Amino acid sequence: MRSEETAISSARNETREAHETYGTRLHSRRDFLTKSAIAGLSILPLAHLAGCRENSTEPPASAYSSNDVAILATGYTTEVQASNTYVAAAGLNLLVEPFLSIALQFKADHDAHAAAFFGLYNSAKASSDPTLTAPATNLLTAFPPKSSLPLTSETNVLIYALGLEILAAQVYATLAGGSLATSAGFTSFAKVLKLDANLRISSTNLSLISAATDIAACDMQHAIALRAAVVLFKAQSSATYILINGQPTGGTTLTDPATFPKYFGSSVTAQNPQDYITLA
Repeated sequence: MRSEETAISSARNETREAHETYGTRLHSRRDFLTKSAIAGLSILPLAHLAGCRENSTEPPASAYSSNDVAILATGYTTEVQASNTYVAAAGLNLLVEPFLSIALQFKADHDAHAAAFFGLYNSAKASSDPTLTAPATNLLTAFPPKSSLPLTSETNVLIYALGLEILAAQVYATLAGGSLATSAGFTSFAKVLKLDANLRISSTNLSLISAATDIAACDMQHAIALRAAVVLFKAQSSATYILINGQPTGGTTLTDPATFPKYFGSSVTAQNPQDYITLA
């Protein structure tokens, strides 16, 4: 009985202390936003991002056309560069937790994609096809951030990553035969990497189509998490309302167009990487 009373007393003390410190903690919007709303974002990497692990059965090498082999080589190179881009972003020392950990999880996903492409390429390539080597470059040169969004703040780093992930999702969906074949993102990607803009995975290579579709879904999940982070940071910097006990406190309303930048996203801009990165 005494142990129960002690536990109840301890719980009451903890609750009282939490209430006493709550008001103080709200003075830091960054602390409030990252420790509450962003906690939900952490579910994505902790759940290993459904769609970020390839489970399809590897087809025999004979199922790959020369185009499929070229796609595997390009996919490997691009995924390594995507991983290197997250390393470069982390090296700017602008990302704080939990965004840094999330970015590193996304890097790990791109590493896994690269490894999958590497294995498939080596099993499918002809003797005349070159040996794959990991590039040391990243995607910042091929797809630089827009001049209006330089990588000088945490928010802009997140916006740039958002653009790249949307572009990647478009590219893989298009390669798998999706309806984004004429998207500016894929056309630019093909131009920068000197690919045939009509390049597609063979319609009979169902395993590779499935893998590309899975990766497209993974990259879009990355984009969803990044877009949510951008919304929170822009809300913070725009001094927008934060709801406390259901009531707004301070700032201006989110429904005011002047405080609702277009990269918050809409049915149109949310799918256009050109809003975030420079496309050739």
